[in-house]
Amino acid sequence: MSIVGNKYWEENGDTIIEPFEPDHIQPNGIDLRLANKLIDYNNLGKIDSKNKIPHGKTLTCQKNSGFVLKPHSFYLGTTYEEISIPPSYVGKVEGRSSVGRLGVTVHVTAGFIDTGFKGHVTLELANLSNNEVVVYPMQRVCQLVFENCICTDKLYNGKYQDQIMPQPSLINLDKD
Repeated sequence: MSIVGNKYWEENGDTIIEPFEPDHIQPNGIDLRLANKLIDYNNLGKIDSKNKIPHGKTLTCQKNSGFVLKPHSFYLGTTYEEISIPPSYVGKVEGRSSVGRLGVTVHVTAGFIDTGFKGHVTLELANLSNNEVVVYPMQRVCQLVFENCICTDKLYNGKYQDQIMPQPSLINLDKD
């Protein structure tokens, strides 16, 4: 992998992270930033996973304004960076410990990013604390870790491919 301008490249020329900040490289991953939109999933009433999932309220803020995550609340966000996972890798998004120490998780269960995925990573933000926590657009909230993938002949081409905004669950489209 190599850095060219504001892109992080895989050796065969596939873009992996764009835009890319070289100082976001950590010992075991690359820090990613929060985009400027969240979906508030609080107080929606009953959610039936076999039917259309209600869309929460979209929140937008500017760089110097923050999102107030209420105690014991859940939001969907995305990374500012667009990610493309080449066939030889699988991605894994993990929370930064500095964010976790505030009581905020960045993914509940969807930490893996399939080989072949392209788009902005949806973040499952949950404030587990009893305090309001403010997070900001362009703040480093998670990190992307790459692992070698042994299954390079089956690439992701699912319902979340090319997502740009926080994407609500499409579990109701699953064929069980």
